[in-house]
Amino acid sequence: MITKQLAEFGLGNRYEDFPPSLVEAAKYLLLDTVGCAIGAVDTPPGEALRRIVRQSGPGVATVLGTGQKTSVSMAAWANGRLGNVLDMDECYKVQGHHAQATLGAALALCEEQGRTGRDLLGAFIMGFEVGVRLGNYLSPRVTVDEKGRTRGWTGLVGPGQGVHAACAAAARLNGLSTEPLADAFGNCAQYMVGRDWSRQWGRDTMLGTLKYADTGWNAREGVRGIRDIFDSNSYGQVF
Repeated sequence: MITKQLAEFGLGNRYEDFPPSLVEAAKYLLLDTVGCAIGAVDTPPGEALRRIVRQSGPGVATVLGTGQKTSVSMAAWANGRLGNVLDMDECYKVQGHHAQATLGAALALCEEQGRTGRDLLGAFIMGFEVGVRLGNYLSPRVTVDEKGRTRGWTGLVGPGQGVHAACAAAARLNGLSTEPLADAFGNCAQYMVGRDWSRQWGRDTMLGTLKYADTGWNAREGVRGIRDIFDSNSYGQVF
């Protein structure tokens, strides 16, 4: 039931239902994430990323700050990776960052499909919210007091939240229904990382961020996944 509920939540809520304050906050977060990505373009990891993108050939989606065109999945990965290179992107509690993954998927698909800014914001908002709720579910030890100070540490770090947040954003733009999104969550779970990896977050682990390339495309093409992935107690214990 938990997986189904999360999928229903991620696909629900129309743009018209969002409070104006939420839309403004989302715009700020989106611009901040874009700035983080552009600022990383000329760093050593950014230059390596651009070389990798060139190997994938031309496409319809743009890598931020470069003018390079590549495939939708490669652009989703590249922009998600760039957004975290400087480690100056947003942080929810102490669970890490997932706005860059969400934006990477949403931006690439919106460019491919010729979507509007409202479509981009709607997918970005709901994808990000899916990541927040998944983090809360798997990391109940983290608390925030009335002054905004955090206590505790999470077993689920940003990469874990990011892959599912990006998946939800892509699912909205691809027009998926609840069951295919639940399948996609199950497929994306193979990219999650847990406690041991989280201790290595300061290293430049570019291959680990390849998860952003799989954000709902399999489900769109009918590939089945573990549809009740979040309903297992053992799954929560691992992460």
